[in-house]
Amino acid sequence: MIKVKELPRSASIADQVMWPLMFVLGGMKRDSIQETHFWHNQAITKSEIDPLLSVVVVGDDERTSVKTNRVFPLPMFHMPILGGWRNYVVLHVQSDVRYWHVGWIHRACPPGSRLLETVHRLRILDRRVKVLTQSVGFVTEYFAISPLGEQLLLRNVDHGVLGDMKHPSIRLL
Repeated sequence: MIKVKELPRSASIADQVMWPLMFVLGGMKRDSIQETHFWHNQAITKSEIDPLLSVVVVGDDERTSVKTNRVFPLPMFHMPILGGWRNYVVLHVQSDVRYWHVGWIHRACPPGSRLLETVHRLRILDRRVKVLTQSVGFVTEYFAISPLGEQLLLRNVDHGVLGDMKHPSIRLL
């Protein structure tokens, strides 16, 4: 069981303040706006996750590595207008819950990258969510957690490129 902590009010305010910037960094398209910031992540232990209920995604985006830009000390991988990742997959939770959380475990990553084991603290109210496929060299296991902390069955149902307008109403985490 993984108990996902509530997001503090200050984090919700930061999200609202960041929205216009994320819109610009996303290329000002009517597609989904990236909603992942470090304050959304909660560390977990990968031994708590059942791989049979998860989805493995192999990184296929050759646009950028995860290294920090030399001019600005910011990670560029979440900034499509600055050459960041654009490929995504659509994940679908196979359960009828009020809300759920998506999480990820890096099973492999390029040299110089950090292996992450985390669950996203924002609630997902739809049964689907978009996540970026990441750079070549990443192998990421995505999983779903119910409000009660139980792992739910997750499936990969589609893929695309940001701006393709295939799934503009599905959140991008």
